[in-house]
Amino acid sequence: MSASNNLRIATTCTSVALAVAIIVSQAGCSGGSPSAESVSHVVGNMNDMSYYGQPDQVFRPNAQGEMVCVDQYEGKFLWADYAAPWCSACKPQTRDIRKLDGRCGEDVVFLTVMTSDMKGYGDPATRETAARWSKAFGLDPTRVLAADLTATTIPKHILFSPDG
Repeated sequence: MSASNNLRIATTCTSVALAVAIIVSQAGCSGGSPSAESVSHVVGNMNDMSYYGQPDQVFRPNAQGEMVCVDQYEGKFLWADYAAPWCSACKPQTRDIRKLDGRCGEDVVFLTVMTSDMKGYGDPATRETAARWSKAFGLDPTRVLAADLTATTIPKHILFSPDG
């Protein structure tokens, strides 16, 4: 890898990490100072699909009904944002993420994973949930996914490095 490429990757990492810190600090998150365990997965291993709950490939429908797997973004920074329509903190964070998406270019891929629909626990997100969220916030519908992760704590953001 060339020195200029390493510098570009380091600059992107720093910019994204700073953006994560700003969004989390301004979006209504509370609960005291984070512990080492709570921040250890800020940059995760893209080859470890455990954030989807399974160690193998998991396909999720996007807002257009197409099946998407995280493998198609290998080699890029991937920011996974977990949200739900009932989550009051998710809405301002989604607006900020949309702004970041426009500033980061092709170096960072932003995916929003809708974890549930309006009723929360036990009401899994559907393609329609993803489509409504995409439309409401002007997000790329190919990058808003529906999942049955109703027990997932949200809002949640995970940044995966291009190296895996």
